[in-house]
Amino acid sequence: MGVPGPSGSRTSAISRFLAEHQDHDAGFDVGREAGSGTGRLRVVCLGCGASVEYRAADAESVAATRAQLEDRVSPPRERERGSPQRPAGGRATRRPETSGPPLRTIGIGILIASALVVAGILLLSGGGSSGDSKGSTSPAVATVSTRAPQPAAQPAPPPPKPQPRAPRLHPTTFADRVSIGVPGGWQSEQRGSETVLTGPGGSPEINAYFAEESHSLADLGSSAVDFLKDRHPDGHVTVPHPTHIAGIQALQVEATFGPGSETAVVLTSGAFAYLLVKRIEGGDQPFRVRQATAALDSFRPL
Repeated sequence: MGVPGPSGSRTSAISRFLAEHQDHDAGFDVGREAGSGTGRLRVVCLGCGASVEYRAADAESVAATRAQLEDRVSPPRERERGSPQRPAGGRATRRPETSGPPLRTIGIGILIASALVVAGILLLSGGGSSGDSKGSTSPAVATVSTRAPQPAAQPAPPPPKPQPRAPRLHPTTFADRVSIGVPGGWQSEQRGSETVLTGPGGSPEINAYFAEESHSLADLGSSAVDFLKDRHPDGHVTVPHPTHIAGIQALQVEATFGPGSETAVVLTSGAFAYLLVKRIEGGDQPFRVRQATAALDSFRPL
């Protein structure tokens, strides 16, 4: 009996899964779920945590079927013990008859004699002690178990689910001014003083601007608020709050508009001011959002 494997359609699903997640650039984990002889083969993308699986063979069912087959072909127990051995002549050897009374009769006689002797001893011993023992009974001794109750066996905990890895980035220098880690599968280009990184399908998106400015960080924070309000007049824009990029003091402003959001970060380094903008759409995959956040955090002024 063969062990069933994945059907052709499931094989195609696994191949399609690997093709769709290979640009996550984080690798895959292949393993079997915990179970008593059963389980599923699971392939997990270590980038986004998505998985594809198919049912493996039921080991207990295979064992039961094998046992049934063995019972059908095995001889009965009487046959396993075998028939009495016969001498070379082909006739069974009869036990020689013993003379004298049968052993059973002798045994019964011995038992009767022993019973009479025991009864006589009891009568002799009871005559002298009947007055003392009249009305006395032996107290019942309660047996108390001192063994602690054994706790019920707890089922083994399932193995921990593989955690998604941090997005893998490819550090890239733009305009000899900034360095940003580009996630796998993303597009990047330089447009003058603007660096643009876009995920597959055009979203998420990272924009990095730089200019030679002498404004204070507080002034840049106010400019970032106005910048987001102009882009999303119907959205909600927060006040600037402090953060750090590459160990440099910065200010962050967030804008929400429907299901999407934009985050603007401003900082200064040397004689240059920098504005970073991260745009997230409502339908972006969680892994793509983590990629965008990792790319923004990887920013380094040169």
